[in-house]
Amino acid sequence: MTPEELAKAVGAAAATALEPHTKSMEELKGTIDKQAVKIEDLDKRLKNRKIPGLDDEAAKNGFSLRAVLFANKMGNKELASREVSILTEFDKKHGDDYRHEQQKALSTDVDVSGGFLVPTQVIPEIIELLRAQQVAVQLGARMMDGLTSSPVEIPRLTGAATADWTAEGATATESDETFGDLKLQTRQLVALVRVSNLLLAQGVPSVEQLIREDIAQVIGLKMDIGVLKGTGASNEPLGIFNTTGINNTTSLASVTIDKLMDAQTEVKNANANRGKLGWAFSPNGFNIVRKLKDAQGRFHLAPDVSQEANPSILGAPFAETTQLATADVIYGNWEDVFIAQWGAMEFRISSEAEDVYKKNQSLIRAIMLADVGVRHGESFYATSNLTA
Repeated sequence: MTPEELAKAVGAAAATALEPHTKSMEELKGTIDKQAVKIEDLDKRLKNRKIPGLDDEAAKNGFSLRAVLFANKMGNKELASREVSILTEFDKKHGDDYRHEQQKALSTDVDVSGGFLVPTQVIPEIIELLRAQQVAVQLGARMMDGLTSSPVEIPRLTGAATADWTAEGATATESDETFGDLKLQTRQLVALVRVSNLLLAQGVPSVEQLIREDIAQVIGLKMDIGVLKGTGASNEPLGIFNTTGINNTTSLASVTIDKLMDAQTEVKNANANRGKLGWAFSPNGFNIVRKLKDAQGRFHLAPDVSQEANPSILGAPFAETTQLATADVIYGNWEDVFIAQWGAMEFRISSEAEDVYKKNQSLIRAIMLADVGVRHGESFYATSNLTA
């Protein structure tokens, strides 16, 4: 047999032996591509989702959350007749989508002396302000709002097919890729906001904006800590730090630039170094990192890297939040974080709870149905041992 014939025969034998694995890998790639398309399609559909039966543009034009809260406080629908009409229409058609089972027997008429549902379409600024408050969103977490059903299932690959070398004529080992679902379900996120009764009675745009900003700030910060460090217990969602499978071998005690590189490498070694990569620090933690110097006393990073046009650390953007402790650091692909928000908020106002009566204040209670989840734990590195 000539060398050419031998090479040809070996190539044919190898192709025959690898054929089952090649086919399996092609099928795996096809399945993953389909799942990626499914996620992309879900993003597109949720981005512009509208609640059927509600004229969004007409409803949100001039809709005053302040007015309906004031009417709620005074027990007089006529003080916000237009808003009450919009909310009554929404409640009749969609109220059951946003209430727990024990609440569904309630009347669909909006009782301004009790709680009431407000579709997020008529208060879109709150959703935008929520996004601005959340470090996770700034770094690339996926927002899904306007949801109407629960749970929401996000597909994820939990085990890949494998390939191996075999002897000529030997039986190839079969393996199958496995898939699971990240399930997001409605959880109650409750915000309590104090407002002056004198301010609440003022029908000016600046007061409306102030109320919306206060509500968004309180909810946004609570949602963000759920993404970062949620325990998964006591009705909290499961955050990055407590997700199974995250990388945390590298210690950042007495941190050096080399250790930060090692942290990044952990994510690379997990084949997860893709998507929207970024760092999350506390302000004090970031201050430790930006002070790192080489043997000649030169800063590894620009002294005020946060002021650069595209601030980054080792090639990845970063964000700071007081929601993290000084020792906390997260690095990873933030596109693997999903934040789900259902399409309505419930409001109630009281002038008698706690000490607000004595201070001529009212206490606004806002409830949003939301959840967060991490699709792949290996997409992140997280530690709580950063020190200088």
